[in-house]
Amino acid sequence: MEQAIVPYRFRRPQFPKAMLARLRAHGVIERHVDGAGSNLRTHKIHVPLITNPKVVTTLGDREFHLEAGRAYEVNNVAPHAVRNDGDADRIHFIFEVFDAAAGETSPA
Repeated sequence: MEQAIVPYRFRRPQFPKAMLARLRAHGVIERHVDGAGSNLRTHKIHVPLITNPKVVTTLGDREFHLEAGRAYEVNNVAPHAVRNDGDADRIHFIFEVFDAAAGETSPA
């Protein structure tokens, strides 16, 4: 996690949430916007661990394939969706981070 956030240059990074997320083969996460709360104060980082070329992430009106082993910040308070047209599950490691030294309080 710390390696993924080097470009942010946080002085005191805090990691309030981390999880593994699976999207089954041929599964869909419909276009949506995540709720308020901590989503408004943290950076949401996705690290694809297992994926396939037929997984498409839609951010706004653009489509992307997120490559395994790379870290991506996803603005989850903007419209986004995912579809897995492949025959294998997609698994992401997802974590939230904020800089406690920047005066932000711990998300609720």
